[in-house]
Amino acid sequence: MLSKNMRILVTGGQGFIGSHLIQYLRDLGFRHIYSVSRSPQRVNNSNDEVNYITADLRRPQEVKELLKTIEPQIIYHLAADARTSRNIHDLRDMMDSNINSVVNILSSIVESQFKIDCFVYAGSCEEYGLNNGPFTENMVTDPISLYSGTKAAASALVKMYYNMYQIPTITLRPSLVYGPGQSQRFFIPQLIDKFIANETFQMTYGEQTRDFIYVKDVVTGLVDVVNSPSLFGEVVNLSFGSSIRLREIVQIIAEITGSKSVVHFGAIPYRENEIMSYEVSNYKLRSNTSWEPKVNIDEGLNMMISQRRGESI
Repeated sequence: MLSKNMRILVTGGQGFIGSHLIQYLRDLGFRHIYSVSRSPQRVNNSNDEVNYITADLRRPQEVKELLKTIEPQIIYHLAADARTSRNIHDLRDMMDSNINSVVNILSSIVESQFKIDCFVYAGSCEEYGLNNGPFTENMVTDPISLYSGTKAAASALVKMYYNMYQIPTITLRPSLVYGPGQSQRFFIPQLIDKFIANETFQMTYGEQTRDFIYVKDVVTGLVDVVNSPSLFGEVVNLSFGSSIRLREIVQIIAEITGSKSVVHFGAIPYRENEIMSYEVSNYKLRSNTSWEPKVNIDEGLNMMISQRRGESI
């Protein structure tokens, strides 16, 4: 069970989900939080509950030293190379970031006979690939990109460490996360920024359905699973539980912003192996915890638009 005095390590602490998770943990009163990132972070403040550490998780010795120094009781492994690249020359780098970092952390735990309460690995619902939705955890993964392939491989290894070495692991697979602070390279923030500026927007025909989940619902799920030993060793979806067409997202944002933007549907072709139906079951998570998604798409988009306009939310 989570305790306010636990030492919690968050990899990818500067990322979109990581930064929201750290803020949520602070709000809950946790005082021993360690944010690890490969790139240099802010200077530590003696009055801050967060310790900012720069480390390269691709290097086994750095990982060993990191765990020895911190002695974390909970590890949230959120760091990942999430590029959309389909260039085979990027595969080795993505394997290094998305697979070897997981191996380095879990192998260090085994080799050092280090005891942790829970290792939470952030996978991705993209691992389900060309399966027919709604995606459920008992489906065989069917990855269609370098990212989903490396995440699926890492998920299998996390299960191996649980089976062989009894490390209490949980693999969470979020669906499409959105919310304040998200990078402009993603569909929703890109669309919002164009609409706020009254600029034209080019996209596919928008008939794809997607299961979007607000970032606050994601971080509450990340915290709740740690209190559920019944999920140790399991893969668990983290989703809103219903899908919406991208065309409908465009319509909602247009109504909220009152934008004069023109959207050119079909200006961008669908990707090869485009997933047209993307809905993710959250039954397993809801059945084993008290977690429920609380922010529907209209509320989430309203808050995100307010944030990107610089308004308080």
